[in-house]
Amino acid sequence: MDLGQTDGSHAARSHARACSLTRRLMGGAGSASVLMYRPQPAIALEFVAHGITAHGQFVIATCPNDQSPLARVDVSQPADVRVEILRETPDLELRVLASSVHMLGTLRWMNPVEADQMRRLGLLPATIADLFEGADVLVGIVETERVLLYADGGVTPIPYRTLLAEGIGFGASVFPRPEEELDCHTLVAGVSACLLSSVCRAVIDGRVPGAVCSRSPVVTNCEHLGHRMVCTDVDRLGMTLLHVNSEEAVTVFAEFEEPVTDLAHLRASVSRLVESSVSARQPRI
Repeated sequence: MDLGQTDGSHAARSHARACSLTRRLMGGAGSASVLMYRPQPAIALEFVAHGITAHGQFVIATCPNDQSPLARVDVSQPADVRVEILRETPDLELRVLASSVHMLGTLRWMNPVEADQMRRLGLLPATIADLFEGADVLVGIVETERVLLYADGGVTPIPYRTLLAEGIGFGASVFPRPEEELDCHTLVAGVSACLLSSVCRAVIDGRVPGAVCSRSPVVTNCEHLGHRMVCTDVDRLGMTLLHVNSEEAVTVFAEFEEPVTDLAHLRASVSRLVESSVSARQPRI
């Protein structure tokens, strides 16, 4: 085996996973907040809508009122901003910050006519276009050179032009979309913990494609944790599983045979992955 080729292949797959997850987060998944830190005074905007236009621009939107901090700001002028997008796992019993995207950039607010024209032309993402129903919406474009993805694999810097080159905002196949996230999690959560544990073990043993993202000791007196198997993310390229027991927490990424495009495809891919994990189980001696 050529170790150089193996390392290169692993790096390429990790990069593909990072870009896929980043596209999803920037495309509307998770919750976004914006800090307008220059010019002073700084203004924090919580729970803003966000997404990617058909032209590949990252946009945010808010519905300000007379009491909003934006009421005392000249929105015709650009502002330096810090944007955070946080995504938690949908599991209600074990809430985990699964991933996040952070960026510094320049925010330019659109005038209402420009924003409405983009909406009418179908250029705005649905996460923002839906806000126009009966509300005054302020839409802004954030220009940035790179983003930082924080996920199980660590911190990954990604140039924004790289995301554009890989199809963001140009009809690229992004799965799941924000409105599909919960359905995907529910589908995987419907698989028994025993079978998901088999997938996790198969990845750790190298019997199915994937990667061990992290391993860390568990220091807790909470007996209710016991042995927990949680799906923290479902992506078009695979699913991320977190196994927690009394000694350690292990996070693995299990790859699908091919990129998933819809829920039916996901169901079939998860089934094949489970079957491969069980059939590849080595006999005990």
